[in-house]
Amino acid sequence: MRSLGLLDDWADYPRRAVEAEYLAVLRFEDEFEVELVPEKVGTSSITYGWEIRRPDGEVCIRGRHTAVNVGADGRPAPLSAKVRSALAGAQA
Repeated sequence: MRSLGLLDDWADYPRRAVEAEYLAVLRFEDEFEVELVPEKVGTSSITYGWEIRRPDGEVCIRGRHTAVNVGADGRPAPLSAKVRSALAGAQA
């Protein structure tokens, strides 16, 4: 999000759904890398796909989660044009 310039105006995005597939064990103090890619940008939600890998490229965890933009009233609210535009350019 930082690389897309979206942290300054970041809103509330509670998670609506999360799924993960554990493929290899990670232990305390193991080094790993995370890749996060927006897969789908909806009217008020964003679905991200992600992988957690060891530095040698072995995938340890693969998953996705959907976050929903909510307004001050706690109800789903449309994503801003800035967020939609930035994420559309970053989609897989």
